[in-house]
This record gives sequence, C-alpha cells and structure tokens, in this order.
Amino acid sequence: EMMLVYFTYTGYQAGDENIVVDSSALTATEEIEIEKQKLAIQCYPNPAKDALTIAFVLPETDLISTDIFNLQGELIKPLVRNQSFPKGKNEIPIQTHDLPTGTYLIRLSAKGLYGVERFIKIE
Repeated sequence: EMMLVYFTYTGYQAGDENIVVDSSALTATEEIEIEKQKLAIQCYPNPAKDALTIAFVLPETDLISTDIFNLQGELIKPLVRNQSFPKGKNEIPIQTHDLPTGTYLIRLSAKGLYGVERFIKIE
C-alpha cells in the first residue's frame, strides 16, 4: 500500500513550538483507488525547429488532451482538448515555430492514461 503526501515548507514563526499535530482525528471512510496507466509517446524530430509530430498508440478509442509545458511545469501552449482518436497508432502534428528555443514537456492524457515526453526546440 502506498500513500502520497504533499508537504510545503513554511518559515518559522513565533509560537510554532506550541503546535500539536494529532493524527488520531484523521479517519478514512473509504478507500479510493486512482490508477493511471502510462502511455508511451514519441516526439519527432527531436530536436525540432518549426514542427513536431507526437506519435502514440491507444488500446481503445479515447478522448485525448495534449499540452506543452516548460520545465517549471507552467502551461505554455494547449494543443488538443478532448479530441477523439481511434484505437491503434495515432499522430498529432504540431507547430513549434512560435516557441522560444529551449526544452519543453509534452503531456498527453486520456481517460485512465497519460504520457509525458521531453523535446528540444532549436532555431
């Protein structure tokens, strides 16, 4: 059994030494299982200049969303929103001429599936 817990750092403030954390108040009412399968995607050519193709294989017909992020996780460019793609091999051509030179991440997601691939934009 695995548990994912996020922590954030907050600087010390006067009075923090009096904080009492009581985990006995936390109870689970039901177990929620969220499992996404990894989807293998390829980006080519990589590095890319003006255009890039995203290739992926779907186990069944599904709605796909695709975005480009920078390495800090900020959304740079939404590409596809809930577009239907058939079972099997698919390709999405995208234009990259409007992106500055750098390294980016493409995220492709569907119901129960996700894939992330890195690509480099060159001049």
